[in-house]
Amino acid sequence: MMPYRLLACLLAVLLAVHAVRAEDHIATANAAYRTIQQAKRSDLILLPLVAKMDATPAPISTPERAMLIPAGSSAWSAAEAWAMAAPQRAVLQALDRITQEDTSPQAFAFGLPYGSDALGSGPDGIALIRANLYVELGSPPLLAAAKFLYLPSLDHVACLVHVEATRLAAEGKVAEAIEVLTDLVFFGRQMADRQMFEECRWGIRTMAVTLDRVRDIAYVDFRFGSRTLSTEQITSILERLRPEGMINIERIQFPRGEQIGRASCRGRV
Repeated sequence: MMPYRLLACLLAVLLAVHAVRAEDHIATANAAYRTIQQAKRSDLILLPLVAKMDATPAPISTPERAMLIPAGSSAWSAAEAWAMAAPQRAVLQALDRITQEDTSPQAFAFGLPYGSDALGSGPDGIALIRANLYVELGSPPLLAAAKFLYLPSLDHVACLVHVEATRLAAEGKVAEAIEVLTDLVFFGRQMADRQMFEECRWGIRTMAVTLDRVRDIAYVDFRFGSRTLSTEQITSILERLRPEGMINIERIQFPRGEQIGRASCRGRV
């Protein structure tokens, strides 16, 4: 039989080799984000503000619930007060900033790296980790073990956008309501470019649901409202949402993160 100490040494070597290979695969997944200019990383702008958001009121705790609550209902006053508070206004302003039409290679992109180590040891990274606004890879870190702790907070951002859209539409500012919803559509488009399936799914689902909400608000204004949308505003909305523009889904690639993660588990490139 193989001596116990020799067996222990061999096991330690194998584990060390596996850990190195796992780190290499994490670096491969994160390499997709290294080409993004720091000034164009939407995660660096949005997430620190998301960390400061007030707790989302229970009646609007999911995007589905938030988009259905009507202005003037019993729960509306709390929802409106939440959306109008300073931390939430800062998030809406940031969302508008990172989703302006820019189809050049220098457009904003969500570049949050995978793993706590990749965030660095600086105060900004530590703050995101403490706020659970990062991707946890476990110990030892593995892409296959990824937990997307930040995604529930992005749902809260979506809740905020839907409440804001309801507020604006109730005030007769239908074009502005559609504008803030379009911001969320474009942010979902950024998320659709992520390396991991769960992130990509969040982005595509957010785009689909929010585009439905754009349609609903425009329909209600036309069918039951004051028809406040002018021909010029409708043309501007359609131009911003043109299929070959910012939401061009033909450029979405299949997320490779799971494939990379499986390769690291098998211990080969």
